[in-house]
Amino acid sequence: MPNVRGKNGYGRKEYPPDDVLKDSLLKYVKWGLKQNEKLSRLQEDHNLQIGQVYRSIFTRFYFQHTFSIAKLNQIERRLEIPSVRRDSRTRPHEATVQAILDEVEQDVTQNNGPRFVKDKLKDKGIMVSRDAVHTTMLEHFPEGFNQRYPGRKKSTVVRQSLSAIGPYHEVSSDGHEKLAAGALKMGGLGLPIYAYKDKWTAYLLKMNVVPNCRTVGAIGHLFLDFLEENA
Repeated sequence: MPNVRGKNGYGRKEYPPDDVLKDSLLKYVKWGLKQNEKLSRLQEDHNLQIGQVYRSIFTRFYFQHTFSIAKLNQIERRLEIPSVRRDSRTRPHEATVQAILDEVEQDVTQNNGPRFVKDKLKDKGIMVSRDAVHTTMLEHFPEGFNQRYPGRKKSTVVRQSLSAIGPYHEVSSDGHEKLAAGALKMGGLGLPIYAYKDKWTAYLLKMNVVPNCRTVGAIGHLFLDFLEENA
């Protein structure tokens, strides 16, 4: 039949600019959204409904979903949005394995599992399947799985008496927040403390109130003062 009205089944689409659409899709990737969840977010964020519009109730719940995901995949390929399947085709296997190893090596205690490593790589724009991460970790870091096994008896901490050969052999330093603003809760008023203590004599070498006992700048200046005073 001739199309008298000149309208097709897809309807009129008002797409946002490519840069705006790409930023939104990259954000959805970092959030770990699935394709159907991306479609919902696009409709919510940009009032964009991707896919063919059908009047039949049956086709609305089946065919429209299929065509919408296919159209979304086409847009993501055009805008070079990363995904596990697309990245596995373009990135060499050796590069994927090396990225996994570099991320796992940062976890010295081996407390993080494959899902954590997968999410960390995803934040860096490297899309890897959980199975690939699990296989690589099991091959190169098998001891981590034994350590994280539920019910495993944790190793006891070997404790021994403190010993030092003399004064200034070892000096301990630490910050104390017992009087900090978070502990006092007096409208931002606080007295963060940072101190140095000699291990052999247990003598308090230096103790100062600092603006923040966690910042590198304050502790660095305090350490230089300690060296100058005890040189």
